[in-house]
Amino acid sequence: MEAFFRFLRPGLAALLFCVPAYVALRVWAARRTVRRVELLASIQTRWRIAPRMSPGRRFTAVLLLAMATTMLAAAAMRPQGDPSRLEVLSKGRDLVFLVDVSRSMLAQDLRPSRLERSVLAIKELIPSLKGDRVALVVFAGNAALKSPLTLDYTFLRSILDELGPSDVSQGGTSVGDALRITADRVLKAEEAAYQDIILISDGEDQDSFALEAAKELAVRGVRIHAVGVGSLEGTRIPDPDSPGAYLTYQGETVHSALNEELLRRIAEVTPGGSYLPARAGNLELVSLYRDVISQEEERTVQTGMRLQWREWFQAPLLLGILLLAGEAIVRGTWNA
Repeated sequence: MEAFFRFLRPGLAALLFCVPAYVALRVWAARRTVRRVELLASIQTRWRIAPRMSPGRRFTAVLLLAMATTMLAAAAMRPQGDPSRLEVLSKGRDLVFLVDVSRSMLAQDLRPSRLERSVLAIKELIPSLKGDRVALVVFAGNAALKSPLTLDYTFLRSILDELGPSDVSQGGTSVGDALRITADRVLKAEEAAYQDIILISDGEDQDSFALEAAKELAVRGVRIHAVGVGSLEGTRIPDPDSPGAYLTYQGETVHSALNEELLRRIAEVTPGGSYLPARAGNLELVSLYRDVISQEEERTVQTGMRLQWREWFQAPLLLGILLLAGEAIVRGTWNA
């Protein structure tokens, strides 16, 4: 059953336990003042200096003080009620991170590695996203959808923390298959005008017809921004199963270099696409998003419902102030 009343800051209920202590402190201070007057003044002048308050008025003042502090504590807890349901709307684009996790991405011509630098760049970009839905697809010899389109950036970060070659079942690199899976399982054709793919890879590909897949996405209107990671000279690939060793094939050490040509051509076949030659430097995804992606048209979608609560703290706050004023009046009215 849905609640119709709540406190926004229920933890401040601890203030209610301070009310008796505060009232007791005020009573003690008043009595201490009377005792001091009694010590310093004669009986004839004592009541002119500090007139005695009748027991009834004293009780009323203490009661008003207790009620006033209780009301002020309740107001600090932010009471709210009368909730109404409102649509939650998000304005932005759909952004798919298509990340190469093949073993060649373990090469260290980017420190600490091509893959780790790519993950760090995506994490740096996330705070700049405002209302954009994001998805994550990883690929090597085949592709795997790690996250559908979502506004849950915390979930995306948690997945990025665990990214590695073990996320896919086949070795090698198949850029074309990754693009086709993204088109079929992540993106909707009718929303293509609001969709971007950030392809992060070293460009190695095993005849997966990547250009043909990119052209199919271009026909739909999807933009591909390719980011090339690695050096043109290339380097050896560390063996993840043997620390300190390097991958070999038929007795020869495997050498991996950035294939800029393929990545550049993939970006060029999509209208509005771009190629970012990160090479051995920074990936600059924040600049890509700010200068290119975020400049395009956005769409507004309903992402859920939320409750809109009406603030009710004004009533206990006003009542608390009035009670304090009443306590001051009673305390200031004395019997001769």
